[in-house]
Amino acid sequence: MSFNTYYETVKIALKDRMAYRLDFLVDMLINPFVFLIVQFLWTTIYAFNAVSTIQGFTLQETITYFAISQIVGFFVWTWIVGMVGEVIKFGDFARYVLMPVDFFWSMISEAFGNKLPSMLIKAPVLLLLLKLFFDIIINTNPVYLIMFIMSLLMSFLLYNVFFFIMGLLTFWQESYFLFELLGVAALNFFSGALIPLDFYPGFMKTIVNILPFKYIYYSPIMIYLEKFTINESLSILFQQLIAFIILYFIAKLLFRIGRKKFTSQGG
Repeated sequence: MSFNTYYETVKIALKDRMAYRLDFLVDMLINPFVFLIVQFLWTTIYAFNAVSTIQGFTLQETITYFAISQIVGFFVWTWIVGMVGEVIKFGDFARYVLMPVDFFWSMISEAFGNKLPSMLIKAPVLLLLLKLFFDIIINTNPVYLIMFIMSLLMSFLLYNVFFFIMGLLTFWQESYFLFELLGVAALNFFSGALIPLDFYPGFMKTIVNILPFKYIYYSPIMIYLEKFTINESLSILFQQLIAFIILYFIAKLLFRIGRKKFTSQGG
């Protein structure tokens, strides 16, 4: 299958997404207010404990961590679980069985097209607003910025292959909403999307280190903050790649099993 097919899918999804410009304005209005609450909360916590650092994070670094977490969210979050679930649930999956396209990469291409406005417009504008009003850390180190962008791309793939797997479970359970809910809960808790994983107690860190979720939020943010050395950052990029490959093969296996179930039932 040629790359042009997936490229066209990206363009169509991008065009559809650009029709919803109101979403952009709403996000630009809501996110700074949410961030204001977060800044007040962490400022109070640091002041109450009368400390300049918590688990190696200064107040500015902690606030920046949450800011970059929002940026990462703009890059990685998609509704691929619903896209996959709807295709399977309503019978459109038969079209993908007959067409010479890879189901996973077709869904990823559509998800990527939907995210491009957030990646290219929302994220930079929000970053600028947060810098102007909250004085977050802006990393200008080109080496770390390149590694951060590479890590973001891997985060996008990891997030979407995980929720692609959640969507495939619709082959066995008609509603995908429960899988989506459980997936989002696990991601928020174990990925470092809400607070740095360094703030977790020891036994929780052990669990987090076993799971791949940390590579979606925590790892790229820590690279941005230069909390890792260059060698450590390169190692993280490699670990993200390995995690994606493992999840990708799990997705392919589930897809084959689900497709057999679908065709055997005359779908």
